[in-house]
Amino acid sequence: MKKWIIRIVAAVAVLAIVVVVVLFFFLGDIVKKGVEVVGPQVTRVEVRLDGVKLSPFSGQGTLKGFFVGNPPGFNTPSAVKVGEMDIKLKLGSLRSDKVVIEHLRVTSPEITYEGGVKFSGSNLGKIQANVEEFTGSSKPDDKSQRKLQVNELLIQNAKLTVSVKGLGTKTVTVPDIQLRDLGTGPDGITAAELTKKITQAVLGRVASTVTSVVADLGKLGKNIGQEAVGTVKDVGEGVGKAVKGIFKK
Repeated sequence: MKKWIIRIVAAVAVLAIVVVVVLFFFLGDIVKKGVEVVGPQVTRVEVRLDGVKLSPFSGQGTLKGFFVGNPPGFNTPSAVKVGEMDIKLKLGSLRSDKVVIEHLRVTSPEITYEGGVKFSGSNLGKIQANVEEFTGSSKPDDKSQRKLQVNELLIQNAKLTVSVKGLGTKTVTVPDIQLRDLGTGPDGITAAELTKKITQAVLGRVASTVTSVVADLGKLGKNIGQEAVGTVKDVGEGVGKAVKGIFKK
């Protein structure tokens, strides 16, 4: 009799392990699909994620090949590219209404600023405006949306390429960005709201970096006419206004 009980318990344990493994196998596809569905809705540009790998036992995983395209009218191939991101989920939260992400660490993303006279007219400015419009029109209390909590978001060693018409192109390293305790309240945070907060943080840091880069490009140009000099001033002022607008929200 005891042998049968042991066999039944062993069979249940094996079945439970199989269920968990299968769950995580499909969870990767769910995460990928979620990014590629929600991302374009919020940003109104192409958003891709090549793949997701998650451990069914630790909740640790990687997101590979994250890509954010540019709005129509811009020539650079992308706004943001990330080769790999490290993620850790709280396993117990997968059965609740709020999924808890212990950390999301983004290393060496490639960010491109393409624009001219004003930050609002740049590729990043357009994406920011799209995000603001979407989140402004969405209902924050929508019960159908799965809620999230992110305990730590770290973006480090980001490379920013600034391309300004008439001045040229320059690539610099952006200071690290760290956000904590997003959606820690009982209501959590939606994917759209999380996208908005990340966009505000990244563009705030990028905007302040663009100001100094544009000034350097202006100084480096040997044959810059009055129009180019005016562009340096206008871009700097436009970026400054963008930074103030971001942190007012």
